[in-house]
Amino acid sequence: GVAHISVPAALQADEGAQIFTISATVTDLNAQAVASSTTTAVYPASITPGIRPAAYVATAGETAAIDLVVVDTKGTTVAGQAVDVRVYQRKWVTTKEQTADGARRYRSEPVDTLIDTLNATTGANGEAQVSFTPKAAGTLRLVADVTDSAGRHARAATYLWVAGSGYASWRVTNDDVLALVADKERYEVGETAEL
Repeated sequence: GVAHISVPAALQADEGAQIFTISATVTDLNAQAVASSTTTAVYPASITPGIRPAAYVATAGETAAIDLVVVDTKGTTVAGQAVDVRVYQRKWVTTKEQTADGARRYRSEPVDTLIDTLNATTGANGEAQVSFTPKAAGTLRLVADVTDSAGRHARAATYLWVAGSGYASWRVTNDDVLALVADKERYEVGETAEL
């Protein structure tokens, strides 16, 4: 026989495309089971943007080119599509916290501030380019946004790192931590531990 099952293809407001995996197991009267699964892509809109800087490192005060493309869900480029590019200055707020075991670790949280919005329309080849001149060193988050004919949004994002004089906040990581692992959990007096 044939069974039809509906699965809601619901995405959260800011989610991008997702791969859904659907699995089913059928057991017959003799307790024999047959299983199968399949995957399908679920898109937030009928089109999606692509974005990348022409170079991932720019210099403060110099123009940086940002390449754009819009494709449909089959990967075919879309001509004449409006694309909005929001440029955010990313600042990292870093604090030092004490862990449950008494150690201290850095915690960095991003704070994005919108500094500009750029607009473009894709050409006959589905591609476009915008330019932006960063004023200061640091990290820029670039977000491309398109709206399909049904009013649904799709977004893509990338980063542009900007070199220049002056202070730039960067994410602080805890990669300077050395984990010591003993060769066993418990030792008797006089034993030598190997780390």
